[in-house]
Amino acid sequence: MNTQVTTLPWAIFKIIPRVIAWIFWTKNKLEVKIIAPLIDYAPSRITPNRLTIFRLPFGFLTILALQYRWSITAIIFFAIACLTDLLDGPLARKRNLESAFGARLDPLADKVVNLPILAYLPYHYQLTPIFDWVVLILLMILADLFTTWAGWNNLKKGYCPKANSYGKSKFTLQSVSILLLMCTSFQWTARVILTFALIFGCFSLRGYWEEIKQESS
Repeated sequence: MNTQVTTLPWAIFKIIPRVIAWIFWTKNKLEVKIIAPLIDYAPSRITPNRLTIFRLPFGFLTILALQYRWSITAIIFFAIACLTDLLDGPLARKRNLESAFGARLDPLADKVVNLPILAYLPYHYQLTPIFDWVVLILLMILADLFTTWAGWNNLKKGYCPKANSYGKSKFTLQSVSILLLMCTSFQWTARVILTFALIFGCFSLRGYWEEIKQESS
């Protein structure tokens, strides 16, 4: 029994690099096959920062749709938010529009969209055990808030650390878990995925602080 308990964390750590590799492989395929052709047809007036700002209200719209029991509409709203998140980064890179402001606006928009939905879903779907869900989501929110605070604090000092692979993977898993929770028959799977998202968030925060310390030293 003790052997199983001690080997479980190591098994999780072995899985994490494979999960990250799969997430980035999938996103790269999407970018090449779907996103790149869409960008070619995007009007010049559509900029990455405008796309990111356009995403901001969709968290509230998703919650509003859920409140009125418009489940399909809620999924569509959240899917639009995810699509704009997939588009703004490649658009910035392809048109050479990358900026420090955009680098901080994008992850902030991710949190503005995802965190209120995550906080609302346990209440809306009466998820059980409610204590486990509340603790898991609260830890996720705290980790994201610490990351955001650190980013904006360093932006004032003229340094803007970019999101690392753990942070990007965390957001992807967050979004997948939200979609699964909207399909209420996948609650257990969503909780497992969200737990991995929290682990990735902690690794992201650690790497984030190490990068900040290296820059300030």
